Amino acid sequence: MRQLCVSLLLTFCALVPSFAQERSHAIDSVLRTLNDEEKLKFFREGKFYQYTEISAELILYARKYLALAEKLQRKEHIGAARFAIIVNEHDGTLISVNETVSWYLDVLRYLRSEGISSVQPVVLSYLAVTALDETRDIAFALDYALQAVKSAREQRDSATLGLALNLVADAYLRSGKPHIGLPYCKESLIVRESLPPQDVFREEGIVWTLHNMGLIYEALGKRDSLWLCYHRAETMIRSSKPVEHLAACALFRHCARICASEGRREEAKRYVQQALAESKILDYNLGYQQFLLSNIAAVMRSLGMNREALQEAEHALTVATRSKSLYNRSLALRECALAHAALGNAAKAFVLQEESRLLADSLALQNTNRTIQETETRITTARANETLLIENVR
Repeated sequence: MRQLCVSLLLTFCALVPSFAQERSHAIDSVLRTLNDEEKLKFFREGKFYQYTEISAELILYARKYLALAEKLQRKEHIGAARFAIIVNEHDGTLISVNETVSWYLDVLRYLRSEGISSVQPVVLSYLAVTALDETRDIAFALDYALQAVKSAREQRDSATLGLALNLVADAYLRSGKPHIGLPYCKESLIVRESLPPQDVFREEGIVWTLHNMGLIYEALGKRDSLWLCYHRAETMIRSSKPVEHLAACALFRHCARICASEGRREEAKRYVQQALAESKILDYNLGYQQFLLSNIAAVMRSLGMNREALQEAEHALTVATRSKSLYNRSLALRECALAHAALGNAAKAFVLQEESRLLADSLALQNTNRTIQETETRITTARANETLLIENVR
C-alpha cells in the first residue's frame, strides 16, 4: 500500500538540499506552533507525510513521534509511532522483509497486550500486504487480511477497511479463487468511493481496487468488465488530481500485458513506456520498483523486445541487490535468465535460473518456519489465556 541504507538516503538528501530542507523547515515551523497534545495528533494523523517524501525525513519525524509518545507515556501513540518507523525503515530497505514482518508482529502483540484497538487494523493490513507482495505467503496474508477487515469494521475505520477488503480479494485471486475475491473487491470500491473527496488517499485507493477488480475479471474471463475497470482507473490517473506513481505504474504494466496478449502491439508498447516513466519515480520504494521493472521486462519479451527486456531486467536486478527481498531478487534473476535465453545465451540463462531457484527455495523455507512459529505462539497464548481463566474462576 510508502524507501537504501542511511548513508545513501542522506547522500540523496544532500543532492537536493533546497527541496529537502525547505520541506523540513515547513514541518519544524508547524511543530513549533503546537503543544505536546497537538503534536501527538499531528503525528498520529500522519500529517508530516504531506510535507515530505524522502524516506530519511519520514523516519526522522516518526522517531520524533515515538520520543514524544514515550515521554508522555501514551501507549496508543507508542504503538502507532513504532508502526510508522517500521513502515519507513522497510520502504528504505534499512531492514529486511523478515525483520519487517517480525517487528509488525511485535507491535501487534504490544497493542493487544495493552488493549489498544485503534491501531490494530492498519498493522494487520500492512502484515497482509507485506506477505502478499514480498514473502508471497498467501495463506499468512489472507489470515491477517481477514483479521484486518474484522478489526476495521469494529473500529469503524473506513479508510483501512477499504484497504483490507482489497487485500482479501487479492489473496483469494492469488490462491486461485477469484470468484470468492470479487465480492470483497466490490465492497472495497464502495467503501473507498464513500470516503470524503478531501481524503488524500481516496483516488489512489479507488485506483488500487479497480486494478485488482480488473485482474479478477480477467481471471473470470470477463474482458469487457476488465477494460471498464482499467479505463476508469486510467482516467483517474490522468485527472488533474494525480494518483501515486506506484498505482499508476502497476496499472499501466497490466494494461501493456493484456494489450500484448490481445495482439495490440502498438498500444502495448505505449503502455510499456508509460509504466517505465512511472517506475523511474519509485526510487523511494525499491521493493516495488524492482518488482514492477521485472514485470515490465516480461511484457517486453512477449512483444519480442528482447534486448530492451534484458536491459530492464538487469536494472531490476541492480535495484533488487540494494533491497532485502529474496522474492524480488529471485524474480529479477529469473527475468534476466529468460531474457538471455530469448537472445540465445543459453549458458548464462542456466546460471541465472539456478541462482533464482535457490533463492526461491530459501524463501519457501523461511515462510514455512514463520508459519510454524506463529502457530506455536498462538497455541502458547491460547493456553496462557485458558490457565488465567481457570485461575480467575477458582
